[in-house]
Amino acid sequence: MTCSFLRAEAKRATSPRRVLQRVNQHLLQMDKSDMFVTVLYGILETSLRSFRYVRAGHEVPLLVQSDGEALMLPRVFGQALGFLQQPELDEQTTVLSPGDTLLIYSDGITEATNPAGELFGRQRLQKAALKFRHRSAQEVCDFLVETVLSYQGKGDRSDDLTLFAMVAN
Repeated sequence: MTCSFLRAEAKRATSPRRVLQRVNQHLLQMDKSDMFVTVLYGILETSLRSFRYVRAGHEVPLLVQSDGEALMLPRVFGQALGFLQQPELDEQTTVLSPGDTLLIYSDGITEATNPAGELFGRQRLQKAALKFRHRSAQEVCDFLVETVLSYQGKGDRSDDLTLFAMVAN
């Protein structure tokens, strides 16, 4: 349902923040007090290589710069949708340079555990992403999923591993 709300509101609002505010209102009207959703919603201006986004309880995107740095984008306040009338949502914009990779991922990536119960974490994600920084988006995603699955070994796989990568031209 959230995806349907997002599609509908994306056609009406120009601001990512406004889109999520409206989606939140739809979720609240459903009167399901035990339901909430985390979302990262953004608008990519390909001609400007600009990504304007708002985070609602979702993991912070990772920017892998072509020069060899992997930076978590600013961790601004963003509350999940579906349980507060006015969740705090901070809209941000980042500009990518040619060759940079923007990585958006679910918490199943950073919260994956090895057999000893240790989290994969953001630092391992940053290091792994740097290894494939000059590759295609599909190669980056394939490599990172393989890396996380290898880290988990035969351990618990109770969460999804969702990745989206975009390489700026």
